[in-house]
Amino acid sequence: MAAVLRQLAVDGLGTDPSRRYVSFPAFARRIAERVEAMPGLPQRVHATPLDPAQDVPELPFFPNPRFVDDPQRMARQAIESPLRSFLDELDDVFDAEHFLGRVGSHFAGRRRQLRTLARWMDGAEPTSGLRVVTGSPGVGKSALLGALVCAAHPVLAAAVPHVRTRLEAAGCPSRNPYLGAVHARQRRVPELVDSLVRQFGLPQPSRGRSVSGLIAELAGLPVTPVVVVDAVDEALDPNRMIRDFLMPLISARQLDDTPVCRLLVGFRPWPEFRPIRKIAAQDYGLTDLDTVERAELRSDLGEYMQARLADVPGYDSAVQRPVRERLADTIADRLVDDQPTPSEPEWGAFLVAGMFAGYLDHLAPVTSLEKAEQLGATTPRSLPEVLELELGTRPDRAELRATLAAVAHAVGEGAPAEVVGFLAEGFCGTATEDQVRSSLDAVRFYLRTTVEQDGTTLYRLLHQSLADYLRRHPMSVSTAETDGPEDIGASSGAVFDRLLGAIRSGRWGSWSSVPPYLLRHVIHHAIEAGRVDELLLDIEFLLHADGRSLLPELHRAKGAAARLRGDMYSRARQSWAFRDESLATRRWILAIEAARHGDAELGRKIASEIQPNGWVPRWASTLPFADERSWVTAVASSGTGRSGIVVAAGSDGRAWRLDMSTGERIGKPFAGSGGSVSAVALADLDGRRLAVTGGADGTVRAWDTATGNFVGSAGLATGWINAITCAEVNGHTTMVVCGDEAVRFWDPSTGAVRPGQVVDHRWSRAIASTSVDGRPIAVTVSNDHAVRIWDLTDGTPLHPPSRDHRDRVYAVACTVLDGDPVAVTAGDDFLVRLWNLRTGRSLRTPLSGHSDWIAAVVCTEIGASPTAISGGFDRTVRVWDLDTGLCTEVMKMPAPVWALDITSDGGLVICTGQDVLVLDRLGKGC
Repeated sequence: MAAVLRQLAVDGLGTDPSRRYVSFPAFARRIAERVEAMPGLPQRVHATPLDPAQDVPELPFFPNPRFVDDPQRMARQAIESPLRSFLDELDDVFDAEHFLGRVGSHFAGRRRQLRTLARWMDGAEPTSGLRVVTGSPGVGKSALLGALVCAAHPVLAAAVPHVRTRLEAAGCPSRNPYLGAVHARQRRVPELVDSLVRQFGLPQPSRGRSVSGLIAELAGLPVTPVVVVDAVDEALDPNRMIRDFLMPLISARQLDDTPVCRLLVGFRPWPEFRPIRKIAAQDYGLTDLDTVERAELRSDLGEYMQARLADVPGYDSAVQRPVRERLADTIADRLVDDQPTPSEPEWGAFLVAGMFAGYLDHLAPVTSLEKAEQLGATTPRSLPEVLELELGTRPDRAELRATLAAVAHAVGEGAPAEVVGFLAEGFCGTATEDQVRSSLDAVRFYLRTTVEQDGTTLYRLLHQSLADYLRRHPMSVSTAETDGPEDIGASSGAVFDRLLGAIRSGRWGSWSSVPPYLLRHVIHHAIEAGRVDELLLDIEFLLHADGRSLLPELHRAKGAAARLRGDMYSRARQSWAFRDESLATRRWILAIEAARHGDAELGRKIASEIQPNGWVPRWASTLPFADERSWVTAVASSGTGRSGIVVAAGSDGRAWRLDMSTGERIGKPFAGSGGSVSAVALADLDGRRLAVTGGADGTVRAWDTATGNFVGSAGLATGWINAITCAEVNGHTTMVVCGDEAVRFWDPSTGAVRPGQVVDHRWSRAIASTSVDGRPIAVTVSNDHAVRIWDLTDGTPLHPPSRDHRDRVYAVACTVLDGDPVAVTAGDDFLVRLWNLRTGRSLRTPLSGHSDWIAAVVCTEIGASPTAISGGFDRTVRVWDLDTGLCTEVMKMPAPVWALDITSDGGLVICTGQDVLVLDRLGKGC
């Protein structure tokens, strides 16, 4: 802790200057990182988890030494990221300190395009609803869109009001409360949809809004809204962005055939965007900045450079006005008139000019017109040339380049300083942690920053084209022989190797204490390196990964084992509250999912890490129901080993035989029931094992489990049959059946219904049989809240009905506690109750813990302790030590639990949703 506090005093653990305090999660993670990396016995730091969907609360414990009390900076960071990016795009050389407060002050030129698009945004021109701005990197398309959005969007116009004053009236759109803008860089469709929903103040469903839902809401707005989407080419999946987001918005129409929204889109001139370009061009809505006339481009570029130089020290005085005008004109001539016309220019003149102006900020100013022309004539024609020019003047060029190369590999919103420093050290051994901190300050001219959820600063390069260059040439100057896309892959592979090696070697302790950036983006580094399978095979990664980033990438798995783990993770996220659970519960969920996907051995391995003597999956089987509305309703088991069988019944009227050892289905299901099967029991008669089922049609049916043949049936109830048990009564194996208002007895070997019946019931729901002092008895529970105890030899009640339950009772099982026969019951009041079968009285305080109604209960022994196990609609199975009355284990399930059973070899059978699970206990069996 002392070491972390010392580091905190130096750099605030990387906390952004806009944050007054270092966040507790950032502090706790650094503590965990150091503790888990210590030699000796493994140690783990535990902290109260925070909801990752919520903002981290500001706790005034640790003052941030880097804090800058700047309201405008803090207001800027309060704007949500997909919208805030438009502020960055206003100036290609935006600097977090030097230019903060003057966002957009250097935007100039592009007057014709501004006038056209401003009129279109205000609805002053009839339109099909689509406008496209395209062009090569650095031609100023994002700056153009940024100026329009910051002038018109209510939130951004309030944050940077001077943008409107910089634009001429004809090129300044009106403020528009019905404008939504999103930046697609490193984002997916759901993120853009969610941001637009918030910006327009639309209702937000708990599971998020779909694109079609967004369109429906936009169609209901009182005026036609404007939607701006920039950097589509930098989206995580541009093709899906086109197919699932842009094309639906383009084609959406009101009943009068007017567009649902005015859509303004920005992207590079890539082939995949040709359909959208074509649609826009048909209505004269295409603005291609690569095809602007040279005279217009030169004029715009000269105006832009004059505005830029007016803010460069040494050129900003009145006496230097002729010098900066001459220098601006010479730079414009160099970049426009002297530049040959390529088919697709790689570097935009505006980007290069802006970067060169930033370089001039570090040089002594020239003071004569002749010197201005000479200096302007040396203007580089590409962004890498500007970079190499500046690095060539620095004695620490190797460390600076390594830092920039590390930042170039950042994905998403950027990487924190600790990750940048670690990667920079890999590129250059002299790039120490302190050196990198210094380098980040020295090269801030090339950087943009945002703030991580835990308050730390994230760094990325100001332009994707610069990142691409440094990925190809991380530590060497570009040459024709080394320039190629394969170099990016090689560099990305080295970065992934270094990151994964550091995580597995314990640099950050363990996956639980790595920076949030890596939990979110290591999958993207794996994609760039072509190593997705390797990452997905790491169960610890799956346990800790940010699912919002991982889920969309699971389709990239290639090998069978990686695809299996991807399917496991996907199902875990869809069927369980995976993200919000503890690490042990997430581990349990993946163990069950491994079994559900056919790899029980993997499931056992994962679950065995939870506790030494815990439950592990033997197998899981998903029954082939015809639709999602059906579920497993009842279960019974018998035998062991190869002769062991589990029979599971379903709400669709069928029952399946499953091998007790493997879970494989045996033969065809038992069918023929007139509705849901709600009860099943097994009985051994005359060398045959019979399955007896009952359900909605009031008929019991018997089946030979070995052959699957139908044996016989009997109509025993006027309504549902809810429960069946097998009991020895007067020397005969008898099926005790309950449902409507009676309990009846049936001999499956002869098909005969035994004379007499137990009456005085109100829709009995469950039954259990045992013996008390040598007499066979049955315990039934009912909708009338009652627990009844019967003598099966004559059908008489042993005790008056007990109604301690406050609601319907659904489950009952029997055991022995302290030498006395005991019934355990549970139901709609969420409680588990115990009853002495000799006295009929309830025992102890009821066992509480379930948060919804309990559908099933079974009894067994764990070690030497009598144990009850209950399951219900809160999707949990709970294990109760009946000696102490304590709940010793809670096992989460993917769906409500309808039925439980204990196999003869000690396994626990769980019916949850459409699945049947069998669990074993490590160590001593049940």
